[in-house]
Amino acid sequence: MSQLLIHCAFLNSIYVTFNITTIFFYLFFFSLLFNTLYYIFLMIQGMKVPVIATLSERCPISILVCTRNGKNRLPGLIERLVDQDYYCYEILLIDDNSTDGTWEYLQDLENTYSVIRTFHIESTRPGKKEALYYGLSKAKYAWIAVTDDDCLPSKEWLAVMSEHRSPSDHFILGYSPYKREKGVLNKLIRYETVLTAIQYFGWALAGKPYMGVGRNMMFKKEGTPAYEQLHPELASGDDDLMIAGSGTGDNTGVCMHKDAFVYSVPKQSWKTWWAQKKRHVTTARHYGVFHKVLLSIYGGSQILILLSIPLLFTTYWGWVLSFLLLRYLLLFPLFSQLFNRFEARDLLFELPLLDMGMSIVYLLLIPDGLFGKGMDW
Repeated sequence: MSQLLIHCAFLNSIYVTFNITTIFFYLFFFSLLFNTLYYIFLMIQGMKVPVIATLSERCPISILVCTRNGKNRLPGLIERLVDQDYYCYEILLIDDNSTDGTWEYLQDLENTYSVIRTFHIESTRPGKKEALYYGLSKAKYAWIAVTDDDCLPSKEWLAVMSEHRSPSDHFILGYSPYKREKGVLNKLIRYETVLTAIQYFGWALAGKPYMGVGRNMMFKKEGTPAYEQLHPELASGDDDLMIAGSGTGDNTGVCMHKDAFVYSVPKQSWKTWWAQKKRHVTTARHYGVFHKVLLSIYGGSQILILLSIPLLFTTYWGWVLSFLLLRYLLLFPLFSQLFNRFEARDLLFELPLLDMGMSIVYLLLIPDGLFGKGMDW
């Protein structure tokens, strides 16, 4: 009798293990299917070449740059901005309570360049939204271009971004890659930047814009969302929430021309990059329902694919490897075109490792995405 009971218990454990493994396999399969179709859809959108509009009149542009303790970061940017090949523009530099001599440096710039105007504020809330909206109130022109104090636009930046306007556009989304440097961190930062661009360009071209990047964006001053709509309690989101709140398929254009790329200096340590990620992820909670659901499913699919690694040690290992291989065979031609367009072709042959790295990042960011309060500048 005892032998019979032991035998039944053994068979029951095999049955339970089989069921758990099977359920996990189906979760992996449907996650992989969604993830692959999601990428295919967005990358097909991203390969659409936007028509460059021929407007009857060019537009004067106000460039806004908000900075805090940016004295050492600003010289490269200023050199590029004062040398823009554009017929009419102004540069507004807003110092937000710097303590490193930035304000004095900005005053010297204003005395040197007639195109520069400088302002000083002492914001009471985190992030740069208060400084941005103060700058908007001082801007002379209808169209606003924004970038960060550590960015390096080309001299054709304003001209090319302006050429991509259509009469109905209120926003123009640009691309801001990070400079290529040595190390794993740099590869992961640049890979994430391309993935983010694929998503926000893709959804904008599909008529569902939800974000932009404040390092490279243009918008009309008139009709800009009210300050309180951008959740001023958050340190980030001056760019994302502006598009999420007011961007539509009819009023949002994109510019993916390489002459309009605005390069940025990447974070140099894992600690500072992680702090940046924690700050940015708090913004996603304030997207519209459509994008919150889709982005959550996308992130969840990445995590479930990562967690499927144990399936390689089960009887499903052949199926798992086959599906993963098929995924990369389907996606590689599309990735190749867009990574080439975004000047990140060197990352192509490390896609599986970088993909796994980003899945780990998504997994570790879950607590901050759900409960994080954001951080200061």
